[in-house]
Amino acid sequence: MTSYTNCKHLSPLLDFDGDWHEFENSLFTIFKRDFLDNNTYFKGCIVHPRKHRFIRGKPESFFHITHKNSTHYDLNNPALPDFDRCKRLEWIKQIIEHHGCKDICCSGIKYYFKDGRDHLLFEEERYLVVLEKTNNNSYHLITAFYCQYNNALRKKIKDYYQYKTKSAM
Repeated sequence: MTSYTNCKHLSPLLDFDGDWHEFENSLFTIFKRDFLDNNTYFKGCIVHPRKHRFIRGKPESFFHITHKNSTHYDLNNPALPDFDRCKRLEWIKQIIEHHGCKDICCSGIKYYFKDGRDHLLFEEERYLVVLEKTNNNSYHLITAFYCQYNNALRKKIKDYYQYKTKSAM
């Protein structure tokens, strides 16, 4: 896996040192900093994590951006950590806030709207952030993940070009 090191706005991948409990706590510190303690903006509106449900004192959306199959997460059937998601956690805010940046390094962030949600695809990094507009002029952070499989990335790229074609009409 390569990293788009030319993008001055993306942090280096986070390191997992083998202690999951400690790593999860550091991930939550980043999540809290970026989405609970400070504002993140998309199209001039605040982005909030979904907080409909809490698991072990953390918003459900935290688990959705750090675990596999997190929509089925509960204390009796915990989801497995997704290290590809975890290592890129800091990228969520960075991609949201730089999607329209004029710097050449950010030009790879592709925006498209599909199924009522805004998608930000950083193709070179194979990373997708999904947001949903709320009724109170803000956005919910729905998910963010690394497109591990080529066919999944191709589908996201296809969605982008379909959106661009429709938008041009």
